[in-house]
Amino acid sequence: MLPFLIRLGLICVFVSSMAVAQTAAPALEKTAAPVDYSKEAMVFERYEMTYRMHADGTGERANHVLLRVQSEGAARQFSVLSFGYAAANETPHIMLVRVHKADGSTVDTPAADAIDMAAAVTREAPLYSDLKEKHVPVRSLSVGDTLEYEVTTTIDKAEAPGEFWGAHHFSVPGTFVVRDEVLTVEAPRDKYVQMWSPNHKPVVTEKDGVRSYVWHVAQLVPTAKGEQGADTEAKDGGKGKAKTPKDLDEDGEGRKLPSVAWTTFHTWAEVGDWYRGLSLARAQPSDALKARAEEITKEAKTPEEQVRAIYQFVSERTRYVGIDFGVGRYQPHAAVEVLANQYGDCKDKTLNQIKTCAATADRAALMADGHLGYAVPIGGVVAYKDAISPSGVGFDIACGNKAVCLDMPGSELRARIGPIMDDLWSTISFGVGRRNPERIEQPAMLQAGYPGWELEATGPLRHKANAQLGTIGSGNHYVDLFTDEHDRVWIGVHFGSRGFGHGVATWFLKAAGAKDGMEVEPCVLDANSDLGEQYIRAMTLAGEYAYAGRDWVCDRVAKLLGAPIVESIHNHHNFAWREEHDGQQYWVVRKGATPAFPGQKGFVGGTMAEPAVILEGIDSEESKQALYSTVHGAGRVMGRREATGITDRKTGEVKRPAKVTREMLNEKVASAKVELRGAGVDESPHCYKRLNEVLTAHSNTVRILHTLTPVGVAMAGANEWDPYKD
Repeated sequence: MLPFLIRLGLICVFVSSMAVAQTAAPALEKTAAPVDYSKEAMVFERYEMTYRMHADGTGERANHVLLRVQSEGAARQFSVLSFGYAAANETPHIMLVRVHKADGSTVDTPAADAIDMAAAVTREAPLYSDLKEKHVPVRSLSVGDTLEYEVTTTIDKAEAPGEFWGAHHFSVPGTFVVRDEVLTVEAPRDKYVQMWSPNHKPVVTEKDGVRSYVWHVAQLVPTAKGEQGADTEAKDGGKGKAKTPKDLDEDGEGRKLPSVAWTTFHTWAEVGDWYRGLSLARAQPSDALKARAEEITKEAKTPEEQVRAIYQFVSERTRYVGIDFGVGRYQPHAAVEVLANQYGDCKDKTLNQIKTCAATADRAALMADGHLGYAVPIGGVVAYKDAISPSGVGFDIACGNKAVCLDMPGSELRARIGPIMDDLWSTISFGVGRRNPERIEQPAMLQAGYPGWELEATGPLRHKANAQLGTIGSGNHYVDLFTDEHDRVWIGVHFGSRGFGHGVATWFLKAAGAKDGMEVEPCVLDANSDLGEQYIRAMTLAGEYAYAGRDWVCDRVAKLLGAPIVESIHNHHNFAWREEHDGQQYWVVRKGATPAFPGQKGFVGGTMAEPAVILEGIDSEESKQALYSTVHGAGRVMGRREATGITDRKTGEVKRPAKVTREMLNEKVASAKVELRGAGVDESPHCYKRLNEVLTAHSNTVRILHTLTPVGVAMAGANEWDPYKD
């Protein structure tokens, strides 16, 4: 039974909620004599995973890793660790995060530095999944260090009472070097456990009523190409590359099976009985559901007409959210929940979200690039007479756009665009960490004693803010080079307050007792309360910080190009302003919305292969209704996971096919004659609306002053991970 169980994915939920660090993969048996690993990006000296299961289905898993960092790429990759868990029944405990320096000193990262975030699948489909992640920014990690971390996740509630299951993958040869891998599975001796491990034999021992299965393995096959090998291989078509041994856990049809898997279920009938027990109660109609059914079918005269009426209601009112089996949880939804939530596609859910916000706001509006956000939609505007909303401003406080026009002809830019983009890419820091050691002069607002740093929410973050000043981050953040209709060169940048703003938002949302999730009521503070006044001061400080970062990047790129700046346009689009509308004062909170008062200019980006615009607000009735706000970009139509697909990092198994490929992205960029550095397929033009169509919806509120054609685009690379990116 067990191989079929594996193939059909029953055990996937256990695996998907495993505590995993970025790409910390386990290993295979020893396959080669000791070789020189100095060219490897990283070497796992030891990787230990222990599962301690109890008879009632609870237990814990403990992960202990010792990793040698040998490249800048690895240092960036592991500068933030990510540990996944299922929030409904698991609790992660960060036991140790320590950097061992070559001189024998150590630097510890306190567990208190960890940030709780929803996993990507939970952000896309919050009604289906409770997966979360603990993100730990590692202090002082650099090339030559050894990173050690240990996390224990307790399984507080069994998925199926009295049952448990799981799986473990050893890494594929040629992916990572792992000198010593130890996998341990412990279970009560008198508990039935079906263990499946055809290619890897464990040592089985019994002590004090516990049966232990222990595997010692290693993966000593080098990556064959080193950190820069991907480029080399691409250029020579793979010629000269050493043949990598076959993965022992790949079956005859090319499928990546687990190296080890286990279950306490005896048969599929037992699985069916368990799931049937979950669904029976949920399938029972409630009084509210019966009443709604009677209302829907009141005009129907026959049973067939009743069925058709209900079918029409469900097909029109209830939307299906696609999510892979096992990525969420094994919890069928009650019919009354489906009726109440109606699930919804992007636009339906976005409209419902702004309606929820409007219930606690004095005024509200939604821009044409709107899509679902945390508590308040991206593109949402909410206004309060005497209140302010931290969840409305969002985690990336003061994220914004700046554009500067240079005294430089476009012909000069196009003639040198390749070398210019190389210089830009090596000078400006993208993703996590700073690649450019160049000293940035500390602005006044970062100095001790500057108003705002005395707050409990901001003081501990000043060092982080100083370290990240002028870094771009990842996701949809960028530095672009354009030419306008007069062939003048423009620089355009998009990013915010980085980890500082994220830390401020997290502190206030926790202090206010905000609800966690996407589709919840926004956190609203009395602006005149002590907490509200503190938030306004902290938000203002984050706004100054974001302005300083964007100013530095634009100035530095202009210096790189050797051209003076002749015009600057600068706006936040995640911020709150005290404004007058219709003779009354409001705190106007814009999340992904650009201020556009009559005559006020703004820079709005498109996609990497399509024009951006410089616009200005105009006065109209629609402008007043929109609280003098406009879009901040084209707006997404495709989620990141939908674009990239889902592939198991350890096994290479494709769990959800990608809708966008690198070839599709490259084709778009090449046709637009854009010189691209970095970027993943989740930022491809395929993932966004067309900016001209979005702006058409705002034609009565703004006018276009300049159209900017992209010539060079720089973003974080596809494998860069950044908790502060969007």
